[in-house]
Amino acid sequence: KSSMTMTASSVSEVSTSSGSASTASTGTSSSAQPSLNADTGADYHKALRKHAAFFRACDELDAVECMHGLCSEDYADDDDVDRVSSEADRGEAIKILYTKLTKLPDEGLCHFVQEVLPAQKKTQVLLRTFHTCPGPRKCRLKSAQAHTPDMESACDVRTAVDTSMQMSDLHRSVLLQCYVELKSSVNVEDHVLDYLYSNFVISKSLRDRIRSDCTTAESKAGMLLDELPSCGASAFREFVDALIASKTSVHQKLAKKLMDMAKNST
Repeated sequence: KSSMTMTASSVSEVSTSSGSASTASTGTSSSAQPSLNADTGADYHKALRKHAAFFRACDELDAVECMHGLCSEDYADDDDVDRVSSEADRGEAIKILYTKLTKLPDEGLCHFVQEVLPAQKKTQVLLRTFHTCPGPRKCRLKSAQAHTPDMESACDVRTAVDTSMQMSDLHRSVLLQCYVELKSSVNVEDHVLDYLYSNFVISKSLRDRIRSDCTTAESKAGMLLDELPSCGASAFREFVDALIASKTSVHQKLAKKLMDMAKNST
């Protein structure tokens, strides 16, 4: 009987720890959306920076409607709405929205992800960038490395990753030094394009453009290499992971070479 009785202090602790979550997700399944707390907000900001290029290339996003959603909770004002409304270029309006989001406090970005973004149409993939756990990607990487026991962990490369929204000069230099070899040897249709798209490194429009505008494997690889430096700080790391995940011997060797060059240059 005593084991089934909850003390007043226990009730107080539970209420305190779950109060903000229940308030933020009224009418929403708790399993569908994370609790609105400081850790969640910090994670959202990390996701926003990591997938900057993907976010800014999301043509389906209605920047004006999103800004109105932020205004409803005083995370934006009429001037912000006017800025995106007066921007004729949809892509530029999305960039203005993105800049605004990067400056929001954690609770403001939580409001955007949990309330504003779900109300948008055709933004499920973008919404998933904020809720994707890194665990599955690490599992895939570990599985891929099991086929190449001599390969060093791709996590080692991550120490050289710049936390800004652009690829670091170090990684740009490595790709440039290996450009000719990568262009002639990488088959982007062997999991590489789809891997980068599924991990939100490249947009659907870029993936489709590479496939439609390029007729040879070499030209497809060249276009991807030309675009990668503008695909965010994590693009180099994800490209290496894509080569590892494809499991072909040529790609495995290239991945190891890129990792070694990145480490030796730090």
